[in-house]
Amino acid sequence: MKNHRKDGHFAPAATAALPNRARGAQPANANARKHGTYAADAGRIDLRRTVDRRVLATVEALEAALGDRLTPQRALILSNVARWLRDLAKLEAYEDELATIVHRRRRDVLPVTEKRWKLQEAINRAVERLGLDVEPVRGRTLGDLVATYQRRDAEPQDAPEADGEPEGTADA
Repeated sequence: MKNHRKDGHFAPAATAALPNRARGAQPANANARKHGTYAADAGRIDLRRTVDRRVLATVEALEAALGDRLTPQRALILSNVARWLRDLAKLEAYEDELATIVHRRRRDVLPVTEKRWKLQEAINRAVERLGLDVEPVRGRTLGDLVATYQRRDAEPQDAPEADGEPEGTADA
């Protein structure tokens, strides 16, 4: 016990002789390459998933809208749009699980919502860069809801027959 002091700690000379421990996983551990964000197939579209089928349909529709104006630069923009659409779908699925998108103490929108907005803006800018028109999605306004309820109230209600017999049961 020549390296120990009386209080039980290593002496300074003994600690300097210890090898530095490597951080992280073992050198043969390939989990990050297999399952991580930078995995070889992380950007691959898997047609077994509904989200990926929708992303592929959207990208194919953009390619069809470009027609013969598809250049390698625009193909790169389309690949970015496909990746952003997949990320957007993941963020929306996460937001659907949340009880609220507002932080209770800070009374501010959660960062995941801000990230979703930024992704949507990036997709819109990319589509504009491709030379395609971005049609804004018009949300329902209060006037639309009032008009819907007014139409519903104005429609005649089907009243049951006065004689009490259901339709089609009377003998002719």
